[in-house]
Amino acid sequence: MTASLQTSDAKNDPEACSIPIRLPDLGANAVAVRVSVWFVQPGEPVHAGESVVAVSFPGIVVDLPAPAGGILRRHDRAPGAAVLPGDILGWIDSAPIPP
Repeated sequence: MTASLQTSDAKNDPEACSIPIRLPDLGANAVAVRVSVWFVQPGEPVHAGESVVAVSFPGIVVDLPAPAGGILRRHDRAPGAAVLPGDILGWIDSAPIPP
């Protein structure tokens, strides 16, 4: 009975079918990392590997790719927000996107 409830709960959990966009470890020199700009807005389709957000730290800007294809659901960090490795920047709802 419990397993059935967990499966049912997972289907109703909006993040159960979503993939997080996380800030990777950018190395020891990556201090004071901030979100610079979002290239994709919520509700827009995104392909795996497509640049979705840029982050920056003194003297360097890094474009982060989408970890999967789908629809960008939301931004969790706004431009200017300070972020750390592992922080979730946004969410992609997994869905097939035509080429």
